Amino acid sequence: MWAKVYKVIYILAFFSIIGVLIYSLFIAKEQDTRLISKAAVVLVTYVVYMLRGQRAPSSHKVYEKLYQDIVGGAFEEDKKSYKQLLQVAVYYNQNQYKKAYKLIDKLLEKCKRVKDYSAVYMFQALCLAEEKRQEETIQAYHKLLQYDMANSRAWSNLGLRYMELGRNKEAKDAYTNAILYDSQNAHAYNNMAFLLVGMGEVQQALDYALKALELDAKVYQAMKAASIAYKMLGDEENAEKYCKMYGVNGGDAKALRTALAKI
Repeated sequence: MWAKVYKVIYILAFFSIIGVLIYSLFIAKEQDTRLISKAAVVLVTYVVYMLRGQRAPSSHKVYEKLYQDIVGGAFEEDKKSYKQLLQVAVYYNQNQYKKAYKLIDKLLEKCKRVKDYSAVYMFQALCLAEEKRQEETIQAYHKLLQYDMANSRAWSNLGLRYMELGRNKEAKDAYTNAILYDSQNAHAYNNMAFLLVGMGEVQQALDYALKALELDAKVYQAMKAASIAYKMLGDEENAEKYCKMYGVNGGDAKALRTALAKI
């Protein structure tokens, strides 16, 4: 009996995630790379368990793996709070932000160590960012950084929020701190590259874009920044080279070429 139940769970989970991927890749007007990556990780996890003939993992186990860089080390001596933190991750992933906020408020009362505050405020900031509540997102990141000043990801994400609001100096300072605290943060270099392109600091932008790719070739958005920077510097050959690379790795090369033609 239980074997049949697990089989049904696998099938439902498999097709649900496939549906999310199909919508994100072929139906949605804009591809949400974060949603696609989340769905892909969950899909791979379930497929691996299916191939091994094992029971489907609980949602908490799946999301613990998906958000290990955030939840790792949090609430080590408080299992109940840790489970609630994982449930926040589930709610965030499922876009159920109101439910996430309620749990976050409860968890903030239970935080004792730096990692506890860091994890809880990170999810709060991520949820607020998804709802485009920019000023509140910025406040959440600042609260996080009061406890975890060296959190490179938080600095980089904070820079994105400032950049979206046109607060370029604050964005640049945030990205600088992100790189200061983690010189291997490819996403921070990529974000800085786009900021500098917009500010007209083209050669520096190119340097940051190439550094991002050197650190992590999967950060393909840096190929777009490199292509634009090369075009602005008059290097048509490399602009086209990185435009093609951008397309091969999942970017919209057609839209990029249209943008390049206007430079």
